[in-house]
Amino acid sequence: MSDEDGAERTISRPGESTAEADRTAGADRTADAFLELEAELDADTGPTSDRAAGLVVDAATVPADRVPDGYPLAADADEVLSLTLAVDAGRETTAYLAWPSDGTVDPASRLGRLLAATGLQPDAFADLYGQRLLIERVGEYDTVYVPSDRPQGTGGWSLGVAGGLAFNLAFVGLVGLAAAGLPLGGLLTPLTLLFIFVNLVVLPYATYRDARYLRSHSDWEQGPPFWAALAMIPGLNVASSLLYLRSRARAWFLGAEPSLSARLRRRVRNLV
Repeated sequence: MSDEDGAERTISRPGESTAEADRTAGADRTADAFLELEAELDADTGPTSDRAAGLVVDAATVPADRVPDGYPLAADADEVLSLTLAVDAGRETTAYLAWPSDGTVDPASRLGRLLAATGLQPDAFADLYGQRLLIERVGEYDTVYVPSDRPQGTGGWSLGVAGGLAFNLAFVGLVGLAAAGLPLGGLLTPLTLLFIFVNLVVLPYATYRDARYLRSHSDWEQGPPFWAALAMIPGLNVASSLLYLRSRARAWFLGAEPSLSARLRRRVRNLV
C-alpha cells in the first residue's frame, strides 16, 4: 500500500513490530529481485532461438568468389574457410570464415577464436571435421557462432566457485548450530576469519576467472564483473553462486567440457 504522495508504506501484521515488518518486507523484495534475475537468466542462457547445432561434415579452403554477395565476413580475404554443417533437422548449410592470405591464423580473428575455443591448433582447421558447432542466422545467411572474447583461462576455476559456495553453506550451518546452543565458539572464531577471506577474495576471484573462461569458450554472454561483484556479498553470494553454476551448466561449449562433478572426481583422484 502507498500514501497519497506515492511513498511506500509497510503494513505490520498483528503482533508484529515495525522492525520485524521492515525485515519481512526487505526479505520479500530480495526474493522478488532474485526471481527477476532468475527469469532473465532463463531467457539469456543456453542456445537461443536463432541458433541451431550443426555437425561439420566438410572443411576446405575455397576462393572468396564462392561466398555469396552480402555474406557477413569479418575481413576481406582472397580465400575463405568453407564449413559444411549437417543440421539437426536433416539439412546441410555452409558457413564461411575469412582465411589469412599467408596461411597464418591470427588468434584474435574469428577463425582463431573458433579454433582455440574448440581446443584446436591454428594450423589444424581440418580437425574441425566432426565438431558440433552452433549456427546462428545473420540476416539471410547462416554463420558459425564464435565467442566475442579471445579464449583464455581454464575451467578448473569452477571448482573454486563450488568450493566457496560449499564453505559458505557449511559456515551458515555451524552458526545455526551455535545459535541452537552447541559449544562451537572456539571453532567459529578462526572460521569467521576464513569466512571473510573466502568471501572477499577467493569466491569473487574464482567466479571472475571462471566467468572469463566461460564467456570465451561457450555461448554464455553475461558479464564476469557482475557475477564477481555478487560473489563478494555474504549471504547474497550463496544464491548468486547457485544461479551462476546453473547458468554455467546450461551453456553450450564449443569444445569438450567436463561437468563440474567430473572435474571434482578427477581432482580427488589426483590427490589420492
